[in-house]
Amino acid sequence: MPRSRPRARKPPRNRPSPTWRRRLCIGLAIATTTLIGVSLADRAAPRPRSVQSSIDYWARQYRVDVHLARAVAWMESGNNPRVVSPTGARGVMQVEPSTWRYTEHLLGTHVRHTTDGNIRIGVAYLRQMLREFGGDRRRALAAYYQGPRAVREVGLYASSERYVATVLALARRM
Repeated sequence: MPRSRPRARKPPRNRPSPTWRRRLCIGLAIATTTLIGVSLADRAAPRPRSVQSSIDYWARQYRVDVHLARAVAWMESGNNPRVVSPTGARGVMQVEPSTWRYTEHLLGTHVRHTTDGNIRIGVAYLRQMLREFGGDRRRALAAYYQGPRAVREVGLYASSERYVATVLALARRM
């Protein structure tokens, strides 16, 4: 009697073949890896914003009047991110290193030393000054300029009075 060949077993109709499942798993793994890679790349290198759009973005995020934030940036640096003062204040918002650290502590996060980071810190600090002085723009702006302790203990310096008047006038026109 001739030997019969063993019959190849057909997979049940409702279950995919092992090859098909393997291809699906590989495809899902590639798609997941790609998505994770894109997500990490987006976090590592955020798209740069212009100075103006960065001011507007962070002002909205921290609920600060956009016109006031723009006026402070213009008054502090003329929107120039490369400005460094003799006291070490840097960038568009002219943030001192100690103010940067204080504001990072308030935010509970490290902020990168970029133009966007400088604007974020400056606007967040302005928001803190507005809170600290109960929404009084004059005193908050003076505190941004001369420091909150000096405003509480001494009041507004003559130079701060001029600064505040100019910023408020600019904010009305921006």
